[in-house]
Amino acid sequence: MVNFGPLAGIDSKDYILYKEGDSGVTDTPVDLLGHSLTAPSPNLTDLLNYTTVTLKGGKVVPVQYVKRAAQELSRTYTIGIPSALWTPVVEQTYKQGCSATFFMKYTCPEDTIYDHFFVLPDSVLGPAVEAEDVITNTEDTNIITQTSDLQTPGKLTGWNLGFDIIYTASGTNEYHAIDFKSVDCVDCDDTIGFGLIAAGGDGTAVGLATDTDDRFSSVSALTGWGAAGDVAIGMFTEGDTIILSYVDQASGAFQTVAAVAATDISTDGGANWTTITGLTDAILAFERIGSYILAVGQEPALAGNPAGMWISADQGGTFTEVTNSALPVDQPLRDISYDPITQKFYTCGDGGTLLKGSISSGAVTLTDVSSSLPGSPAALHAVKVLGKNEVLVGGDSGYLARTRDGVTWSAVTFPASSTITAIDGNQYRVVVGAGIVAYWADFMTNYAFTAIVFENAAALTGNIIDVAMARDGDFNRFAVCTDDGEVGFGKPFYPNA
Repeated sequence: MVNFGPLAGIDSKDYILYKEGDSGVTDTPVDLLGHSLTAPSPNLTDLLNYTTVTLKGGKVVPVQYVKRAAQELSRTYTIGIPSALWTPVVEQTYKQGCSATFFMKYTCPEDTIYDHFFVLPDSVLGPAVEAEDVITNTEDTNIITQTSDLQTPGKLTGWNLGFDIIYTASGTNEYHAIDFKSVDCVDCDDTIGFGLIAAGGDGTAVGLATDTDDRFSSVSALTGWGAAGDVAIGMFTEGDTIILSYVDQASGAFQTVAAVAATDISTDGGANWTTITGLTDAILAFERIGSYILAVGQEPALAGNPAGMWISADQGGTFTEVTNSALPVDQPLRDISYDPITQKFYTCGDGGTLLKGSISSGAVTLTDVSSSLPGSPAALHAVKVLGKNEVLVGGDSGYLARTRDGVTWSAVTFPASSTITAIDGNQYRVVVGAGIVAYWADFMTNYAFTAIVFENAAALTGNIIDVAMARDGDFNRFAVCTDDGEVGFGKPFYPNA
């Protein structure tokens, strides 16, 4: 419970310092109890001033204005290393590059709703140097024998999550896709994490696409796409561009007898729509991959038909079908995720299919890596790249597997046997939808998955179909949608969040 160090800021004894595990940020963190951390000193750019003159009291006097304020480029902390011959921090300073992510975990909340942790990402450590300081917190005394400067680009805060049902569509509508909107879209509220679109339908009327700028306090319908009987099953949003794929469910369930499918695109925030010529297949997921957009699904929307992959080089205006022998011949691909650092993407589907691919000059290369997965997965519904070579894939019966190097996969313990239908997140936090429950894992939970508790003791009635984490690095907000037309919203679990 005690961390030796000054009593100000995040170096209070209420926090314990950790560093990332040997295999990276998502590995079991190393407890650095006994190390101290000073308050930060900011590294700023210079103020940009300009001087002009004005007439005042009959005299010409100079006036100075700030044209650009100083900007914080990074922060520098000093880590105090306790009296020991060797610690994980000393070891880190001797490694080439001396870079690691550090965490500060709050250990003494008056209520668990205030649980949180700080992330000091991609910190650069200087060599440890000799020091001789006695640091005392109340009755605890520690001798610091070495110190190391730690420079970090910033400080992120991970809050304990709360969860609420914030909207339920009328009638028998289902939602199959949800996503946060970019803040640069037409008429969007500029508050990150408030604007969302959920899409689905009930198979009788024109499909439902519900648009909001205020967490569904008020909603509007996106109209002009699809026709009666159509249900949206896949969605892509980026700025003013919205792509909706849909199938005709008027005569039956998707992938049973729904042979009619199409995809529409809007480039003005949903005001006007155009049907993408030739894309008459069931598209279940889209992904931005550099300058391209990839779509995956099944053609022509009937069970037993081949999986499909399509590529667009003109921002979704047209798509070209990808031909590759690694594509399954009788089942769909259900999800896709991209690793921008390694420039590899992963796509998964029924029959335990997992493909790894890349794009070069518009040509798609695919490799079947299904045999690398542990156990015997059945249908795989969700895949998500969390960081460089850090990937999660999940599916039927609570199956979940992970790779940290893009090659070797291992099983991940999951607390439920429900089908994992959706995964979103990053290297600091991941949210998984399985059945009627959303689960999370991060530094706060020691990377073990646990159910997210509803703030109002409510519960979803429908199965979670899609999960979306807020953009721009905000891992404290997420949304889910269900096949009962519900939208659940996760946010920091503290008053007035």
